[in-house]
Amino acid sequence: LNAHLNRIRKVPKPDCPHCANIPETVTHFLIVCPKYRAARAVLEHKLRRRALNIGFLLSHPDAVDPLMTYIKATHRWSHMPAVTPPLNLPSMIP
Repeated sequence: LNAHLNRIRKVPKPDCPHCANIPETVTHFLIVCPKYRAARAVLEHKLRRRALNIGFLLSHPDAVDPLMTYIKATHRWSHMPAVTPPLNLPSMIP
């Protein structure tokens, strides 16, 4: 998100691409930004009040699928190429 990317000097401004002069933080992207209201409504329908809890969204196993659905629905990263893992990596599971 732009607030972080700006902090590490990867983008010139920390602002949300849809909200003037408002930093695009995790909280802004997940809970506040009006651009994603429709996608957020689906998230809230699935998770109820827990959808407004950043700690829950970012750490609870029950939030993973609804959160990924939300992220995909926003198309926030649709301009970026898909990342595929390299082949022939040793298995981390014995």
